[in-house]
Amino acid sequence: MEKPVLKRPLLLGLSLGCVLAVCASSSATREAPSAPAVPSHSPSVGRYACVDGSLLKGSRTASGAPSDAVSTIVVRVNGTQHATVERSETTTTADGCTLTGIVQETGESAILMWWKDGRLTGTLGYKGHIYTVMNVGDEAHALIEVGPRTPTASGHTSLRDNRVAVRSEGKIKQWPPRPASATPVVTPFSDAERLALEAKKVTIDLMLLYTKKAANHYIINLADLMARAVEQTNQSFRNSGLENIKLRLVHAQQIDYDEREGEHFEHLYRLVDGVGPFKMAHQLRNEKRADIVGMILDDPSSCGLSTRVAPDSEEAFFVVHHSCAAIALSIPHEIGHILGARHDRRVDANNFPFPFAHGYVNGNKWRDIMGYHESCGGCPRIPYWSNPRIKYRGEPTGTDASDNARVILGQAERVSNFR
Repeated sequence: MEKPVLKRPLLLGLSLGCVLAVCASSSATREAPSAPAVPSHSPSVGRYACVDGSLLKGSRTASGAPSDAVSTIVVRVNGTQHATVERSETTTTADGCTLTGIVQETGESAILMWWKDGRLTGTLGYKGHIYTVMNVGDEAHALIEVGPRTPTASGHTSLRDNRVAVRSEGKIKQWPPRPASATPVVTPFSDAERLALEAKKVTIDLMLLYTKKAANHYIINLADLMARAVEQTNQSFRNSGLENIKLRLVHAQQIDYDEREGEHFEHLYRLVDGVGPFKMAHQLRNEKRADIVGMILDDPSSCGLSTRVAPDSEEAFFVVHHSCAAIALSIPHEIGHILGARHDRRVDANNFPFPFAHGYVNGNKWRDIMGYHESCGGCPRIPYWSNPRIKYRGEPTGTDASDNARVILGQAERVSNFR
């Protein structure tokens, strides 16, 4: 997965069922608020365009939720393009409303959240680009594009893709993807085996920690971001015929850790080994009976990192950069590694733990959760796991040799018993 960075933001107004209104007049611009909505590593932060905040008041109930009559929301992405979000599911709680939908034009996913206090947050994908919606004060909201950094003069990107890590002789090493090789012969997944696995209801408990430095980038509580990522993961399970499997966030907590020293490898194994403040994390994991532990931090050296593919219970840990957790499906990606899922075969031909444990890329059209950005020239990532039995826009989302849904069905119960 590529490393995303925040690009130029625009203030927007929202009228549910209507086009977002953006004032482009340069004479009406104002400086961005000092709130920490844009990470410090962003290479380009321009002025925010002005917006009529009163548009946010339309078509909502007294609880802050969108009206039941609203089925689509049209977002102006730029001066000529719009993304039409079609509502597929709405969940209302005492705090507000969460709308899950699909972008009609591209089939990419979107999650928008209306809070009772008037905030609007969320994320959506459009033609391979990811946009996040953030509240930047009062009734002002920003639509912020997130995209990959460009290669350096040497031809190498300055951002590291998602990897898994192993330790050898006490040292932390990257486990690089292997080049593509011939597709292996795979024993077909029998209906009897599949139905038996689908009959089991499995819940995997997740504990997420986050650093103060990561939290300071957001006006919303970082716990809201985590809840969104868990919902995205569960939606991806439902998309891929894995309705019997559920990820449950059992605990989220800020931890007193300074991530300025080291990169993801060091952060990850300090967490695994219980070094310093992470000694408390291991005790907390046992108390909360968390099968998997992750940490959200502010380190743009990589999008995310897990210990290995299909680790045992004592190494079921991962770390994710906060921007990737927000918009790039990096939390389900890293959990996929812990469940035994690998990247697509174009970048990783390793057949452990199963020859079919690979992501899927459909030409240059789209890639699944475990597919690599480089494998399709930057095509959109869809919230699906490779699965030849499930179709996306009329085309299968996997093959017999690229079937991570089969892996997850077979391994979810094992991981759910880690604690």
